[in-house]
Amino acid sequence: MKKMIFTVLLLTFLAITANARPQYSILQTYGTKCNTCHENNQGGGLRSAPGFLSRKDLTVIKPEWIGLKGFFDNLSTSSFANDMILTGMDTRIQEAQWKVPGKTTREWMLMQATPYLAIKPAEFIEFEGQYNVAMEINDRIESKKSMVYPGQQAYSYSMYLRPASYLPQLRVGYFQPTIGQKWDDHTMLIRQVPATKGRVTLIPDDYAEFGAQLDYENYDWFGVSAGVFQATNLALSGQLSKRVAVVKDGRLSYDYSEKMTIVDSNSYSTVLRATLNPTLPYGLTGYAGGSFLLNRDYYIANGFLGIGMNDSWSLCAEWIQSYKEHNRLTNGFLVDLTYQVTESVLPFVRLEKSYVRDIADQNNIIKVNQYVLGAHINILPYIDLLPEYRIYDTESVDGYASQFAFQIHVFY
Repeated sequence: MKKMIFTVLLLTFLAITANARPQYSILQTYGTKCNTCHENNQGGGLRSAPGFLSRKDLTVIKPEWIGLKGFFDNLSTSSFANDMILTGMDTRIQEAQWKVPGKTTREWMLMQATPYLAIKPAEFIEFEGQYNVAMEINDRIESKKSMVYPGQQAYSYSMYLRPASYLPQLRVGYFQPTIGQKWDDHTMLIRQVPATKGRVTLIPDDYAEFGAQLDYENYDWFGVSAGVFQATNLALSGQLSKRVAVVKDGRLSYDYSEKMTIVDSNSYSTVLRATLNPTLPYGLTGYAGGSFLLNRDYYIANGFLGIGMNDSWSLCAEWIQSYKEHNRLTNGFLVDLTYQVTESVLPFVRLEKSYVRDIADQNNIIKVNQYVLGAHINILPYIDLLPEYRIYDTESVDGYASQFAFQIHVFY
């Protein structure tokens, strides 16, 4: 019973998403850099022209079979005014089991409805932004308010300055620091921290801060980013149980009923990220990289890699560690194997592990495993279906919990 309650709380946040799939960078022939298909060099968000075209025609049902060829032909571009204006959109609806005040129920939820816009008045400057309307809609529905991550933001915006092709670009504004990879599922254990009851967020979906970042992506085989950001929303997302020493009957124990933020909301975080995108032998393709966020006595370290063959299979892995001095150490790991049955049907299996340890209380350890089996099915242009089955298993408690979920993703 305890296990089921614990699992339901964690699955409350089952499918808030980030709009990126590292697997595609390996399975397709455009190259393994995220900015090949996205305006953002970390991936996710607004798609570039190659990104817009990459999945458009890879569908189970051809539009001409059902009389919709003319309709989809009219959606054949996302850039206008000689590429000065770039548009895009992500809408996601999911049916799953949700924990709402007073009950647990299966229902549909609008998780994301995000339009994107970029304006490039000249080669050296670009303005971009996005706004997730779904967050505003859910905030007005009492049963949906609890489905939003602490620290999650409905919008982001930034300005890119590109003074010359051989120089780094400068990005300033309100946007997400380049931490690790972006995935299309933020229920991954590398983005969550299991707790005794429920969970806390390590990196919330749609996380954004005011900051500035330098990106150098001038080589096909290498990229690096460095930035400084405020920590206002990181403080909202990273709440900890405050440890208070208690002596009772001559024995030392700890009380965790009080809460504290993991960083000072008035502090700043420094973020570094580097990627390698080498040319590999035997028809293989792949990438490797890492990132590091430092905020005084708190850090998030990350490493990731992927390897595979175009139009065949991809194997992606990621590790993440967070450490709060004198308080908490976490380690998360995942490995994702995707196989391309056809260009439009991509089943996958993902294994995840999380380890959370209290620094002072060595007996307070939480170990969790999560197993996900699913598929991405591009049923029509710009429409992706995602059925999945997941198992959530806490090692310290007998048994496990599982459920099916189904997502519809409409993108442009």
